[in-house]
Amino acid sequence: MSTRHAKALFASLVLGLVVVACKPKEGGSCRREGRESCVDAKSALVCHGGAWEPMTCRGPAGCRKVGSEAECDQTVAEDSDVCNLEGDVVCAGDHKAMLECKQNHWARTASCLGQNGCTLVGKTVKCDNTVASMGDACTHNDDYACSPDKKVELVCKDGKFTVSATCRGPKGCLVVAKQISCDDTRAVLNDACGKDQSYTCDMEGKSILVCRSGHYVLDETCKGKLNCRVLGTKVGCF
Repeated sequence: MSTRHAKALFASLVLGLVVVACKPKEGGSCRREGRESCVDAKSALVCHGGAWEPMTCRGPAGCRKVGSEAECDQTVAEDSDVCNLEGDVVCAGDHKAMLECKQNHWARTASCLGQNGCTLVGKTVKCDNTVASMGDACTHNDDYACSPDKKVELVCKDGKFTVSATCRGPKGCLVVAKQISCDDTRAVLNDACGKDQSYTCDMEGKSILVCRSGHYVLDETCKGKLNCRVLGTKVGCF
């Protein structure tokens, strides 16, 4: 009887060792690509390229077990966090950027500095990028935005916002019904501009400037007591 008990105890010890050996460990080998395993309430390990690597679960549900599988809530993430669903999009924690899962890491794909920021509505991520800074990431070419100081109109080119035109007029750059309005009734020499052969006045109101090849150049200097004025669609020395 004691012999059978010893054998049973030995078997239990062996089984225990097997269970411990199979527990996922950072850097350890794994077989099923994309499999997740909870480490604690806010973190997990995920199988990528045959090895376990850490993944943060910043969403409200954290990391939890659902049936026989683990689920890591990444409805909120940060730039460069490990991710597990290629092409998925989420909001950054501060709601000022949209991130996309690329090659197992979250990457900033759009700046969302507009009034509504980045929001998750159901399963849809919405990004208000009507306000952006030069060099910010963007997703759609010819998408326009205002700079935070409202002095510059920006346009999306090849995944980055770049200067489209300066907005030195009294109204600056405004967001009106999700459309960008740039007051370019004033400018300085060499300012960026978006419409060739469009005219404006210099800051002192003494010269007419014209847009050529994306920049304002001198067109005419107002003589005597005449001043440069913008009257509706007309620009001239009056």
